[in-house]
Amino acid sequence: MSDDAVLHVRGRVLAGPEDVRDELWVVGGRVSYDRPAGARDITTVEGWALPGLVDAHCHVGLGADGPVDADTAEKQALTDRERAPC
Repeated sequence: MSDDAVLHVRGRVLAGPEDVRDELWVVGGRVSYDRPAGARDITTVEGWALPGLVDAHCHVGLGADGPVDADTAEKQALTDRERAPC
């Protein structure tokens, strides 16, 4: 039996260009397409899933009105770096 909390994602899972699944499971931060044996603490969500796809781009050097000065661009870059997941 597993004591880990389990996230069950049910819906259209785009696992690859030609690979569409009906569900996935997340246990201990890892994605699996197989139901974990003995899982008890399961949270299910429904929708679309794009495993591994994260919008991690930023627009350093641009502001609401276009280009910004070097100091502002540096502050933007530092802010983005500090917020980036490791």
